[in-house]
Amino acid sequence: MNNWKDSVLDSSVINDKEFSTDEFGILNCKVENSVAYEFHQTHTKGAFLRKFEKQKYHQVNWETPYYKRVFDDFLDGKDFNNKVALDLGCGDGRFTEYLLHKGYEKIVCVDFDYRLLVSLSEFAEQNEYSEKLLLICTDISNLPLKEDAFDLILSIRTLYYLNEKYEKAIKYVNSLLKKDGVLIISDPNMEGFILRALVFDSLGNALQSFENRKFKEVQAETDVWFRTFDEKELTEIYLKSGFTIEDKHGISMFHNLLRVSQLRGNISELEIENNEHRIKKMFDHLHDYGHLFKDVIWKLQKQIV
Repeated sequence: MNNWKDSVLDSSVINDKEFSTDEFGILNCKVENSVAYEFHQTHTKGAFLRKFEKQKYHQVNWETPYYKRVFDDFLDGKDFNNKVALDLGCGDGRFTEYLLHKGYEKIVCVDFDYRLLVSLSEFAEQNEYSEKLLLICTDISNLPLKEDAFDLILSIRTLYYLNEKYEKAIKYVNSLLKKDGVLIISDPNMEGFILRALVFDSLGNALQSFENRKFKEVQAETDVWFRTFDEKELTEIYLKSGFTIEDKHGISMFHNLLRVSQLRGNISELEIENNEHRIKKMFDHLHDYGHLFKDVIWKLQKQIV
């Protein structure tokens, strides 16, 4: 393993536990058998969002340009030379690819879904990015990473899966950042998912989402609920966890609403195709001026003690 990768790994953890690097260059660590892990193994086929980004009229295709637009604003003027980034919950690399294109050459990619990391590894190999990436299959409880090691951490729709351990995870992420490090983070917005439950599911689900601050990610036969937040709650959590809030911007809920309507047969693909230009103009407006969000992306700076 080359020097920059060695420099971010905690050798005391590596030496104390069993780790192995496999044929895909993935460092395999322990993964807890959590509710979130079981949910992803049982109820989803894997969040191959880099691939879905290329699938026309998919929700990920609609919304990804707006995530990147926010990232561009948050990272404007930043020097990426020799900086180290952590993509926490990287999936198959939707935003890892973004960081590579921005100029990052040292990126640690972490996910507990091995299938997604294999896809990212193959993508990196095909595009000669492998030396720029360190792929780790684990969860946040078992990360073999040094404190104060990262200039940037990206955590997009990841930590809410921890439910009641969310606050502890935010403090831990803070410890991984250098003293001037930046965390760009988003997690589900309560108002948007109350609306989705009310429109597409039931009044009972909408009320449960509000009262319990949790939502169902899929409406299959599952009783698994995950944490959701309003902006006031997140503000308090982030400040208590040692961050200052530099900026924030919402991602519209309407990409999700359009996709669910299409999947349920309420809107046809032909109708979307015939109105594609008008839809994009609507989404542009909602990105700039809307207030109903799927999630809010926050730019947080580690407080200097």
